[in-house]
Amino acid sequence: MNFGAPVRARRVVVFAPYPEAALGGAGVGKDESARPVAIRAWDRRDAWRRPSREEIADFYDTVGNALTTGGGMTLALNMAARMSRSPMMRGIIGALHDMIVHGEDLHVAMRQFPRVFTPMQLAMVEAAAATGLDKAGGLLGTLALRLQKDGKIWRRFIHALAYPVSLLVLTVAGAIVLEIWALPPMVELFHTLGGTLPPLTRWFYAVAQFLRVNGFILLPTVGGAIALALVAAPRVLQTRTAQWLTTRLYLVGPIIQWMALVRALGTFILLKQSGAKVKDQFVMAAAAAGNCVVGDFFDACYGRIALGESVEEAFTAERHRLRDDGIRLAGKMEVGMAGADISALINRIVEELNDRAENRLNLLPNALRWPLLIVCCALIGTVALAIVLPYPNLIADVAHQQTQMMR
Repeated sequence: MNFGAPVRARRVVVFAPYPEAALGGAGVGKDESARPVAIRAWDRRDAWRRPSREEIADFYDTVGNALTTGGGMTLALNMAARMSRSPMMRGIIGALHDMIVHGEDLHVAMRQFPRVFTPMQLAMVEAAAATGLDKAGGLLGTLALRLQKDGKIWRRFIHALAYPVSLLVLTVAGAIVLEIWALPPMVELFHTLGGTLPPLTRWFYAVAQFLRVNGFILLPTVGGAIALALVAAPRVLQTRTAQWLTTRLYLVGPIIQWMALVRALGTFILLKQSGAKVKDQFVMAAAAAGNCVVGDFFDACYGRIALGESVEEAFTAERHRLRDDGIRLAGKMEVGMAGADISALINRIVEELNDRAENRLNLLPNALRWPLLIVCCALIGTVALAIVLPYPNLIADVAHQQTQMMR
């Protein structure tokens, strides 16, 4: 065996703001050297893709593990760059590496990328840095675990809604096809034979004619409206009205509130364990919730704590803001008032909420199936009825004409 064989070259695409960041984002090992090469056309394909929640969680996990085992911050970032999957994330880590080398703190460097690292994460990293590298590694590992669990639940939530939404879209598309291509020929045949059309068929035929005549205008307009809605949806969902309404949705609302409460409580306990200021604990927990209902709960709780109340008393006094979830949370916090470990208690609450969200997600597809099937059958059935309904009248007219001829 040839143990002296050179290391095989590897190609890494890094989307970085400047050359030094690109070099740091390549994640060069001790036995490697880096040199720039020409960019291929397909290398640009994923260059603008933003890092996913899972990739950000992997970043914290890698950095946390490296710090826990005694590695320095530069070594931790170098390992994180090697583990990254997207060109943009490699470039961001390379920029962090370069700023750390030049004396910046990690949380200060991370503030240069607000679209990737949230205020809660920045506060967590800043608080962790004050505890020392060994403890910071454990806290960042816990943060990574929280992000991974949150991402897992969101993926399951999207997958649970994918089937109902797909079925509804296909049903609407099928109804439009029947409306435009199947109904008009039948109506024209009935007009030729002198048949009488029922009101339902006449109405659908008028709609079909309108769609056929104005299709070249309607299709781009509807497509543009859908694209605009998809682009505007994130901003619309961030409004207080939309956030309040989403927590009131049938079946889905409780899941959204549970996930928001999990994020808020998880952030609160992480910041509490890292020694962050009490105000930062509540402010960042409210921001991490991503929902005004849960956020207002934590803001109101901090208002009471600022007046001298304990955490347990504040949670109990503001329980009405979360409805049933607030009552259960207050009941759990009463144990804390009796002297239990608040951190362990809140962690158990978070795990319980995670379990409830996952159980509801398991039931969600089956719970939506029958109402959705009824809607789809009603839609397709109405169009089919409009097509079939004239036939009895036509048969009666033909029978009547034959009877007259026989006489």
